Amino acid sequence: MSETNSSLYFLGAGLGGTIFASTSASGMWLLESKKPNAKTLGRDFVLGAIIFFLLLQLVPESTMALLTGVVALLPAMTATSYTENTIVQASSISGADEVEVRVGVPRF
Repeated sequence: MSETNSSLYFLGAGLGGTIFASTSASGMWLLESKKPNAKTLGRDFVLGAIIFFLLLQLVPESTMALLTGVVALLPAMTATSYTENTIVQASSISGADEVEVRVGVPRF
C-alpha cells in the first residue's frame, strides 16, 4: 500500500468527508427543516474523512479499487498520466491476494 500515490489518500478523505457532510446537511434540511451551520458541516466532514481511513484499514483493496474507479469518472482527473499511473498502482495492489496464508506455530 506504500506504492500508492499519497494524493489519492487525500482525495479519498476529501471525497468521503464531502459525501458524509452533504448527506448529513441534506438530511438536516429535509427532516428537521433547519439550515446546517459551519460547525456541523465541519464536524461531519472530519467524521467522513475518518470513516474513509477506517474503511481503508479494514478493506484496503476494495477501498482503493472503488476510489480509483471514482477518480476515473471525475472529469477534472482525466489527465492520462494520472489515471494510467493510478490504474497501474491499483493493479499491483490486487496482486497481494495471492499471498499464501500459513497457520500454526512459526518456525524460528
